[in-house]
Amino acid sequence: MSNGGVEARLTTLEHSRFHLRALLVTHDEGTGGLLARILERRGALSVQTASPAAAAAEATRAGVDVILLDLSPGIPFDAALSARLAERAPVIVLCSYLTSEERARAREAGVAAIHLKHIGVDDLRRHIDTVCNQA
Repeated sequence: MSNGGVEARLTTLEHSRFHLRALLVTHDEGTGGLLARILERRGALSVQTASPAAAAAEATRAGVDVILLDLSPGIPFDAALSARLAERAPVIVLCSYLTSEERARAREAGVAAIHLKHIGVDDLRRHIDTVCNQA
């Protein structure tokens, strides 16, 4: 199965006593693939789509339990897309940062949760050491 040039990943995930079907919406195929693998290892049924424009149709077609909307750096929060997706399943926005205004718009659009992606302190320290040692 292909959607927007990206292969959809389907696996079975046992979460408590339920099988979860997740739609992962992302602009970044690399990040999407990584998140899909993590979900699959945890037992989730994961569907990856590269096209946010196709996400609402895919959510309806696939009959998903949750939608993960991954915002890559430089991709603005899309309240209209979030509202369309929230009509089909709970939406969790994955992002590195949202302003307080964007958070309010997300809640108004029906977003169920916002999950901030972060860099670990150990990773940050390693990057600082690497950059400073190159100077």
